Amino acid sequence: MLFRYYDPRVLRVFLPALSAADAADFFGPVAAFAAESDDPSAFHLFRRGEPGRLVKEAEPLRSFG
Repeated sequence: MLFRYYDPRVLRVFLPALSAADAADFFGPVAAFAAESDDPSAFHLFRRGEPGRLVKEAEPLRSFG
């Protein structure tokens, strides 16, 4: 069995389902994970908030240049 954590379709469902302890283990020293959204003009940002709380934010994509 292979767990495709790098697939944004999997990551968007997997992270909110984690318990606080599992999220702490999965995040380790990582501050946030980003995953593409179904909306092509945005992405999801997952980060740890208050102890035991996962924060999910929809961030718009910006053009550079």
